[in-house]
Amino acid sequence: MNPENILSDNLNNMLMWNRCLFMTHKQYKNGEHFNDNIYYHRAFTDNIQKHIHEHIKGLAEKLPFKTVPKPIYILIAKHIQYDKQNSLFDLDCKYAYDGIKNKKLDYDVYTEKYKKDQNFNNYLNDANKNKKLQQIREHNYDKYVHCFKNTQGEFIGATSDLQKYTFIYDNINSNRDKYMSSSLSPFTYQGLYEVIIYIPNLNKGLQYFSSFKDFSDHNRWMNMIIGKNSKHLNIIPIHNDVSKYPFISDLTNICLQMGCSSEYGEDFDEIIPKLGTTSEDQKNNAIAKGPYYPTKCLKTDYYKDKMIVFEEKNKVVDQILTDQNIQISGNIIDQMKSTFAKYRNESYDGKYSQDYNENILTELALRKDPYPGIQEIIFPVFILKDDYIDLQKYTHFLPWGNLLLTNEYVLNDGDKLDIEEKSLKSFDNIYELKFETTTGYLSVFKDNRVVSIFIANDFRKYTKKSLILQNGALNIYGYEGNNNDNRYSISITTSNGIWPISLVLENSGILQVYDNGMNKIRVLEYEM
Repeated sequence: MNPENILSDNLNNMLMWNRCLFMTHKQYKNGEHFNDNIYYHRAFTDNIQKHIHEHIKGLAEKLPFKTVPKPIYILIAKHIQYDKQNSLFDLDCKYAYDGIKNKKLDYDVYTEKYKKDQNFNNYLNDANKNKKLQQIREHNYDKYVHCFKNTQGEFIGATSDLQKYTFIYDNINSNRDKYMSSSLSPFTYQGLYEVIIYIPNLNKGLQYFSSFKDFSDHNRWMNMIIGKNSKHLNIIPIHNDVSKYPFISDLTNICLQMGCSSEYGEDFDEIIPKLGTTSEDQKNNAIAKGPYYPTKCLKTDYYKDKMIVFEEKNKVVDQILTDQNIQISGNIIDQMKSTFAKYRNESYDGKYSQDYNENILTELALRKDPYPGIQEIIFPVFILKDDYIDLQKYTHFLPWGNLLLTNEYVLNDGDKLDIEEKSLKSFDNIYELKFETTTGYLSVFKDNRVVSIFIANDFRKYTKKSLILQNGALNIYGYEGNNNDNRYSISITTSNGIWPISLVLENSGILQVYDNGMNKIRVLEYEM
């Protein structure tokens, strides 16, 4: 799928695809995709375009010029949520079972009310039982009828069964996070998107940064997040054979289907085998652990094609309730997970792709422990298009346009630019500062032709040259053999210059020095 085609027509007119962002659930919960010094807004919405419009317009009203500085980046992901309807046990049922324990709910009266047998009218004439019916209404127990019915739709009769259900609900609610992460809790997309809007040229206090250094430091962090070639929050390939190592392909497909975020991650200890010491061990471990059964973001469309689509909730609940190995003691969640895994293994044997099961489980076992772990939260990253008309009156460009200020555009005090790998460019990318190959001079180029010579020294004998701006001096470092040393130094500041100092190649082709407050303090002279 072409990433340019993942948006609806309305959003495609508004946003341009940039990259995919991949995080472990721990990274996601820890907010590694956030920078508290940069303005961002996170929300959940069922209407992406409307939400972006309303937020940008509302933000513009709070800013001095009533417009928001570009560029504006937007992360979007389908947000999957707990699927109460398809969960093996409804967590809300604990409220009703607590009613029995606390003697606020008389189970006999409750069941008689809903059985509506011929004796029910006698209850209405019995003051004591009428009082108990009133308790049912007062505590809103009427909506919990399903909690007391077995999978055949009959009310639970035996006291032992009531005790088992009560223990289950007490246990899973006291270990709610464990239950929600387990295979017992399915999550599905229910119409909400997680949307994160970044304004990298604005701080959290709704103010502009005060210097080129502040702007560029925060822009460089933003570039790690959105840069197409950034390795930050990306997937680390572990093998070139995608048929045997399908994880990258799986996650990329999730990204191209508008990503996925979730409050809870997968229970990898439950669904992934131990890493074998040999390929034969690993194969046997995968077979024993199969079928692979994720219930959160890793349950991709490709997974559904190759593996199982579980639709037998009642059978599993019956198996759990009748399993003689399950004891009303200890951690019931682990016991239920074991019973459910055994059921999947036996019921779906031979009904899924053994190759995919072995390949994905082997790869996940390999990925589980090394940094960063198994990534399962996926965001496609977009930029607001420059020509998007509907928000043009609410946005504006800073002097450098829609760029992020990396060290290709601004050299700050303390920065190093490996100038043989990338030049210092003007904001419009027309001018660039680099070494001329035939003379070795540090020169300003336009359209690949020298227009000015900044330093007319021959630096050709030095390799791996770099520019380092430090303490107000521009230094040229280079290797001669194995020795890297300072080969030239020139002061570029003034006596009244206020740190931090920054060097910019302007769109006019001049080298301009700025200090704090974005003040122009000096134009550097060219030697030729």
